[in-house]
Amino acid sequence: MAKNHNSRRSKFKRILSAILVFVLIAVAVGSISVFAAVETKTIASSKFTRGSLDDKGEYVIDNTAIYTKEAFECRGLYIQSDFEASLTYDVYFYDVNKEFIEAKKGYKKLFDEEVHPEAVTARVVIHPNVPEDVDDDEFKIKIWEVYSYARKLKITVARDQDNLYGTFENLYNASKTTQYYSIWSDDEAAYNILEPYVHEGKSAKVTQLIAVNGEYDKYDIFIRFTEPAKSDLHAAIGNDEGEILESKKAALYKVYLGNGNISEWVKITVKVPKGVEDVNAYLRVSMPYDAECYIFGYND
Repeated sequence: MAKNHNSRRSKFKRILSAILVFVLIAVAVGSISVFAAVETKTIASSKFTRGSLDDKGEYVIDNTAIYTKEAFECRGLYIQSDFEASLTYDVYFYDVNKEFIEAKKGYKKLFDEEVHPEAVTARVVIHPNVPEDVDDDEFKIKIWEVYSYARKLKITVARDQDNLYGTFENLYNASKTTQYYSIWSDDEAAYNILEPYVHEGKSAKVTQLIAVNGEYDKYDIFIRFTEPAKSDLHAAIGNDEGEILESKKAALYKVYLGNGNISEWVKITVKVPKGVEDVNAYLRVSMPYDAECYIFGYND
């Protein structure tokens, strides 16, 4: 009897152990899912309907395409199409006043770029490829086919869509830039934001001095260039003698642009060093000579 009792107890322990392992795995997987959900959210396929957008980002009747009728907040936008999807898609961006900014067109697989600095919302247009056995002028998307096409794209954005930049005041002033100069030098000890250096290739420009008075904790700098970059993106905060103030990250912020993609936005974040309230401090940025630029101050 004792032997049977021990056998039953051993079997019970094995079952209990298996249950505990299963629970732990479920909790672990569940935790991963919870954390992922906190960081991002998915734009539902049901948001699509038949139609398209014109060059001004406005609706046009089109039964050969589908689009998201309601614009969605687009911070952290990431789009991935199914591996076997036969389609292209376009992304349209709108500002805080719902005004159209620009469209990025002709994507087939992945969209994983910095969006336009002023973009707050976006719409997506999907153009399915016309089947080989159907004439172009005869192709139409049936109402019941909308969802099947829409689900070929997975669109995610950041769950946190808080506006960091307030009224989107651009601190960059194109009319006050100095062409052919940079704040970068081969001699790091000689960095001086008041006296930028002549750029050998004359392919750089430097911004005006932007006053830093402690109002903001950080500055986001966005640039986009139209020709292969022959200079890089540099940013620094210095005092009224031109000396660069140290920060936790680095004295001089830099992004190498040699392999950068033309017409894609590049972003760098500059953290304001402690103690700027006690000195006359300035932010200065140098970049490719043809770059568009936006500089926004904010508190995170």
